[in-house]
Amino acid sequence: IDINQCQYQVCCSKHLCTGCITSHWMVQDDLDCPFCRVVATHNDKEYVTRLENRAAVNDADAIQYLGGLYDDGKKGLKKDHVKAAQLFLKAGKLGSALGYRNLGAAYHDGRGSVILQMISVTAWWC
Repeated sequence: IDINQCQYQVCCSKHLCTGCITSHWMVQDDLDCPFCRVVATHNDKEYVTRLENRAAVNDADAIQYLGGLYDDGKKGLKKDHVKAAQLFLKAGKLGSALGYRNLGAAYHDGRGSVILQMISVTAWWC
């Protein structure tokens, strides 16, 4: 599956093909997940809550994605580069290559504080 043609499902933490999702929604009354059948939400608070629930059970993809929301200040979350870096590091330790990639990008781009730089150096050299 080409990751650029996928959509992350916050309900079940699956990456599903956007074509499959669109096809599913064309025959359904509700905008539910084709994998787990949970109805999608357009409420930012509910979206973040679902993501935090997945992160609470050490779901590396959810943790990495939550870090991205903090890094960008999206879905009602206040922009926090240090928290984002901590989440990227945790996701990386749980097996998310994208978590480590985002941590390295944050370091390279100079986002955040000295703490961010320390976290990035630790992650790459340990």
